[in-house]
Amino acid sequence: MTDDLPRPTRVLLARLEDQRGFPAVAAHMAEINRLADRKETSASQLANAVCRDVALTARLLRLVNSAWYLRLPEPVATITRAVVLLGFERVRAIAANLLLFDHLQQGARRGPLADHALQALTASLIARALSGDAESVEAGEAGLCAMFHRLGDLMLLTLPDVAEALGPAPSEAAQVALIGITVSELGQTVARRWGFPSLIVDSMRPVPPGPAWPPHDRVSWLRTTSAFAHDLAAALGDDDPGAADPVLGRFGAALGLDAPRTAKLLRAIGREVAEHASVLGAVSGEPDGFAARVLGRVAPTDGAPLTPLDADRAQRAFLNQGLDEVAAAVEANDDLNLVLGAVVETAFRGLGFDRVLLCVLDRPSHTLRARHGFGPGVEALLDGFVIMLADAHDPFARAALAGEDLIQDAPGSPAALRRLPDWYRPFAGPGFVAFPMRLNGVPVGLLYADVAGPLPRGRLVHLRRLRDLAVVAIDRRRRRG
Repeated sequence: MTDDLPRPTRVLLARLEDQRGFPAVAAHMAEINRLADRKETSASQLANAVCRDVALTARLLRLVNSAWYLRLPEPVATITRAVVLLGFERVRAIAANLLLFDHLQQGARRGPLADHALQALTASLIARALSGDAESVEAGEAGLCAMFHRLGDLMLLTLPDVAEALGPAPSEAAQVALIGITVSELGQTVARRWGFPSLIVDSMRPVPPGPAWPPHDRVSWLRTTSAFAHDLAAALGDDDPGAADPVLGRFGAALGLDAPRTAKLLRAIGREVAEHASVLGAVSGEPDGFAARVLGRVAPTDGAPLTPLDADRAQRAFLNQGLDEVAAAVEANDDLNLVLGAVVETAFRGLGFDRVLLCVLDRPSHTLRARHGFGPGVEALLDGFVIMLADAHDPFARAALAGEDLIQDAPGSPAALRRLPDWYRPFAGPGFVAFPMRLNGVPVGLLYADVAGPLPRGRLVHLRRLRDLAVVAIDRRRRRG
């Protein structure tokens, strides 16, 4: 696909991808998009992809637990549960926002990037509010389309020399002359490379100048709404309080908007803009800058921002909250896959293991097969971690049948390593634990975790509790038939 692009565009894309951290961000975003688009993806698989970035995980949960996303009596502790409650599209949108803006605000042009980030963020929330039901898939799509509607402009801000050569309002001819394609087409090209759905890519095309035409289908509605939301967000950050009037004049008839409804919409999203801006870091800090003007016009000033815990305290807090969440899910007879996914995520994020797997019994083959996993490279483990219960020489099988915990400290002795089964050696962790799950003396599963350093023995009691909760969930599911 890159070979079909003009040479100046290929050079520009290469420069973008050479920026520090950019390839990792692009790969992570592409993976999340790929999983979100697959019908067979489970909540725990998408959650595992998100959890590979610790900062992303913490900030996503902070947003999820804001009053604007969930109205539950208890906070959400695990990404697995967040995926189930919010849906794939909402989690995709939040993760994409966090990943992109975290990368873009590391450079020398942090001020302009922060302003554009807040503009895109505000546009996203405006578009979502215009969709009606904020919890719907359609609202999630609208928010994501508006967020990335001007991705090309955002990309160019990371290359100051190109942005300055184009100037503040270049014609399409000038854009093509310098970078080979228009700035909008640049954004669409990057979005395709990141794996965004065609609906989002198609909505990124600009709306022609002049009064907007009423949308005639879903894509044109998304495109018109995204363009309006971006122009309105930019006007909110303008020095002129009347800067929003021309925007409403251009788009009002097409979208059925007037000044009172627009003002009501902005009041409705005000606190949400402030919460998102705080978590995203999309505020440049200038007291009279773009961010201050936007927040001053749409967001209340009450309420102090949250402060992050240090890493160890955060892990302990998550562990306690995760254990409570799993216990509550078991008590409420929640979906078994949700419970088991939350068990594995809690063990992975709360106990300091590198990889965690949960195997369940496959009766026809008389095997324990991995069904849920978290950690780097866990996809290979999910495909190949299969314990043949009939194999008397397999220590995992013997432990499962006898109900005995299997614990191997790192580094293990040569003799201990030789006792490991052949199928496990390609996946072996230096130190590991395997806790059998049994009902009435019969194996029903196994909880496995490994770590490169010393085993966190002081926390194995929590791993056993998670194992026991998983057994209770499986038992209740069987009783229900």
